[in-house]
Amino acid sequence: MTNFSKDETIPSERNMNQDAFGEMIRMILGASIVQVIRYAALFSLADHAERGRITAGAFSVAEGLDPDSAERFLRACTAFGLLSMLDDTGYAGTELLRTLQSNNPHSLRDLALIQGGPGHWAPWGRLDDALRTGRTQTEATLGQSLWDYYASDAGRAEGLAVAGAMGGSTRDIDAAAVAAVSTTNVHTAVDVGGAGGSLLQALMQANPALNGIVLDLPSVIEQVREQPLDREIASRLSFVPGSFFDAVPAADLYILRHILHDWSDAECAVILRNCRASARPGAHLMLIELTMARQPSGFACQVDLTMLIAAGGRERQPAEYDRLLSQAGFRLLGASALTPTHSRFEAVAI
Repeated sequence: MTNFSKDETIPSERNMNQDAFGEMIRMILGASIVQVIRYAALFSLADHAERGRITAGAFSVAEGLDPDSAERFLRACTAFGLLSMLDDTGYAGTELLRTLQSNNPHSLRDLALIQGGPGHWAPWGRLDDALRTGRTQTEATLGQSLWDYYASDAGRAEGLAVAGAMGGSTRDIDAAAVAAVSTTNVHTAVDVGGAGGSLLQALMQANPALNGIVLDLPSVIEQVREQPLDREIASRLSFVPGSFFDAVPAADLYILRHILHDWSDAECAVILRNCRASARPGAHLMLIELTMARQPSGFACQVDLTMLIAAGGRERQPAEYDRLLSQAGFRLLGASALTPTHSRFEAVAI
């Protein structure tokens, strides 16, 4: 037992830092906030707000909800800053809610659907098992791998949201990459696992002589082919169904954005070796991944744990990418920051 002298103060909740308590409460309740945001996205709340004043009655009818529950949900959205109250029955959307609009080119709607959806949400409930075993928890919670789940009937909508999020939440990254990368001497570029190929298309717009190929799974290609394309871009862009674990088309430039972090080192080696096997002489490879510093941000650590729990991959430091590239037959030319959160790694086939 600890003995305190008369001059010492016994710690108590009363004299602890109240800011710390408030911050911890906010963090503990964060899980429920994620779900509020997810269902605001799922029920197109931002699109309803764009059309004018929202009421619980009209919102419940439009989305097939219980009116009383809808009112409570809208009230929660007000508390979290998504809505502002106009009067006793009406609400208006805020700037925060507008980030979830479906017609916003920078929309975070798909990201909200992913983070709160079963593919990510369910495995996070087994973080303890992931930490004990070092293995993903999608088999235990979803009965299959994350990628098989996204291809299934149950997870297909989430899988499409993943493809959408790659375009909506990475536009700033794409713009920075286009500004930093010259494709003057590139004839053909392959966007490996590129979904809709937003970065590749941006590079093609900057270089009218560049031809592009998007390689992704057949289920993804089937969906992205339905998206409208600029006529001039469409004449130079091909969508090829396939797996980067099997083969990659020949090219002068390979683009892998947010790909390697999904996979283990052994799986990354297969992907990179397939790129090297089809690479034309002097071909370059560009990786775009989350910046993982020695003292990483909370955001980077959160994504890294998501990779552990759901996908089986990891975020990596520059030296780790250097090693992977070298083992696959590429030489790292350099790394540079694209945004505060992401870095670009450029390599050449040797």
